[in-house]
Order: sequence, then C-alpha cells, then structure tokens
Amino acid sequence: MAQEIEAKYRLDDPAGLRERLIACGAQRVTQVLEENRLFDTADRKLQTADCGLRLRTRRALDGGQPVSTTLTYKGPRAAGEIKTREELETALTDPSASATILQRLGFAEVVAYEKRRETWQLDGCDVCLDELPQLGWFVEIEGPSVATIEAVASKLGLHIEWLVRETYVEMAAAHGAPGVEGVRCLQFE
Repeated sequence: MAQEIEAKYRLDDPAGLRERLIACGAQRVTQVLEENRLFDTADRKLQTADCGLRLRTRRALDGGQPVSTTLTYKGPRAAGEIKTREELETALTDPSASATILQRLGFAEVVAYEKRRETWQLDGCDVCLDELPQLGWFVEIEGPSVATIEAVASKLGLHIEWLVRETYVEMAAAHGAPGVEGVRCLQFE
C-alpha cells in the first residue's frame, strides 16, 4: 500500500526559506501551476470518510516539465501531528476525458483550486513551497518517514506550532468562491 507522509507549515517568508534550502544543499526540481479538481458522490461519501479523489493537472512555469495529469485517491488520515494516509496515484493523458469518466461513474466535481508549487529535494524529502490564492504561502515536506520529515523541518527552522492539519481541499472549500454547479473555486486572477 502506498503511503503519503507529510507535514504542512504556514510560511510567512518564502524567500527566507529558499535561502535556507540553498544553504542546506537542497536541489530545486521544478516550479509548476497545479490545477486541482476534487470529485465526490452526491451524498459526499468520500468527504464523510475523510477520503479524496483528485484530478490534478500540472503546467510548467519555468520550462522544467511538460503538462502532466494524475488521478489520486487519498484514504483517511491517521492520528498524529504529521499527516499519514494511503495514497494511490496514476498518470493520465487526457484530463477532460478523465473528468468525463468520473462523472459517468457518478462523481461530481465539488472543489477546484489552483496552487503555484516550487519543489526542492533535501535529505530524501520533497520540500514544496506552495502559494494559494487568497491564502498565502505554505511549505509541505513529504518523505519516507515521520522522523525524516521532522529532521528536515528542524534543519529548515520550521516550528511545530506552525503545523497546519487542514488540507488544501478543506481550505479551498471554506474560502473558495461558489462556481458553476456549486463547485467551490479558489483560483488566481
């Protein structure tokens, strides 16, 4: 079973974090604009079970990678400060057809949000600087274990009181504008 193990922190100084990443020897991987579309049943079966079904399209902002689309299932979060949950993901070639297939299977889009993401590699972890419309900056550290993530967070000067347990989906649902057919949207202007 594939596992997602990650910690998300609120970030007030993205430039300062970039400087610390460079000082620690981190390697910048890419910078993308993500378009995330979350699907659920009419009775919100997935949300009620703390699960998610996401269609994500990435577009390169710096010429580093071509457009890519993935379909992701996320299982319920385990208890703890660092988020741990089942995550199953597969690459897709046609985001429009994929969305149509999900709709034909009884899923409807419920939340859509954009995110600018700059990804770095440090000590076996992905360190992602994320900017969300209206919500500001966050940093996510995803790695192979809680201990590895905690070590990288400490190295970067991130404090446990800055941890954010709320998912981007929950933030977008709470702060996004109502869109077509009731979809909550959080997008850059």
